[in-house]
Amino acid sequence: MIRSYGERGVANALFESITASDEPVRLLCALLQRCVSVHYPRGDPTPGQRLELNPKYVDGFEIYIEPSLSDFGAPDVVLIAHTPALGLDTAYFIEAKMGTFKQSLDTAEDLQKNASSILHELFLKARFHALARHELLRDPEHQQLLDDEDKRLEALHKGSQIYKHDAKDLRRIGDDEMVLGLAQRLGQCAYRLVALTADPPLTGIEPFETRKRIFDKLVEIDAENPHTLDLPEATCDFAEAALHLSWKDVYAWAQGEASMKRLVKSMRRNLSKFDHGPSMALDREPELTRFLESCGLKRGKARTHPKDYRLTWSDTEGAVVAVGLYPGVLDERTIVLNYVGKRRERTLALSSLLALSKRSPAGIRSLCQQLEWPADQG
Repeated sequence: MIRSYGERGVANALFESITASDEPVRLLCALLQRCVSVHYPRGDPTPGQRLELNPKYVDGFEIYIEPSLSDFGAPDVVLIAHTPALGLDTAYFIEAKMGTFKQSLDTAEDLQKNASSILHELFLKARFHALARHELLRDPEHQQLLDDEDKRLEALHKGSQIYKHDAKDLRRIGDDEMVLGLAQRLGQCAYRLVALTADPPLTGIEPFETRKRIFDKLVEIDAENPHTLDLPEATCDFAEAALHLSWKDVYAWAQGEASMKRLVKSMRRNLSKFDHGPSMALDREPELTRFLESCGLKRGKARTHPKDYRLTWSDTEGAVVAVGLYPGVLDERTIVLNYVGKRRERTLALSSLLALSKRSPAGIRSLCQQLEWPADQG
């Protein structure tokens, strides 16, 4: 059995499930249709718009898993949609994180030098694509440079200063044949940038401020690092090319697809790896409170954690468990239990925890045993 672990494992489970299915083109189109544009018009808040991708115009896809783009990094996935009827194929650079885009926005990053966040990863891929298309777009007739592959990648070979203050003076691609071949292919495509994160879906009016913050930050990083080449107009403006895809949305979609069972299991198995957002008041779940009391536990004080707070519950023998309740990345609210003093932590769906109430637990030690925690071991 293949067990997908962490960020890379879940992303692999997503695309391996799709490619192993009987209808990968339909599934890839359905996945991309769940993407939401972060672009917003000036004025009143508007609902997020999902990507319009008509499957009847898609003849097929090329899928590249973690392809190297030399000094420009390695996106988690690159999809190229074959759309000959539209006159131009489209490349989707997908960066997957089990955290949120909001974390990148809240960090006081220096936008004029590279940092390891999804904001910078998207920016580097946008600059890579602009350089890959440089010579192709410079020729108004296109044909001469379409026939001259050496000239087409001249800008990427010579290198370019991407950040105003960059540890690398120039970022370029090397001479690896696979990298060169992919760069040439991507230079012939339109492009979109996809941030696959643990943020809630950005559809509707409510997430408008989050979309606005993401878009404004993309505009800001682009403006603070001006192009060193006189690049022609690209197929799509950097910030306008950005799309967001929520893991929560992906999970809801995958549950309705028989061929995506591996992904659903992988996401459940890696529940603790996702960022679950701010904690919620346990008072919102009286059934949870009754369950903990049925374990013979008494409610104590709140414990302060770096990201949130959790309430402590103790039994007559002094054993303590800290309980946190979160909105959850999957379809259910999420519980995090920390067995204080034993260095044990368990993340599970709220419904899974409440199901334990049928087993008549008595005290934390019994609860730990049911959660497969050795109560007498550190």
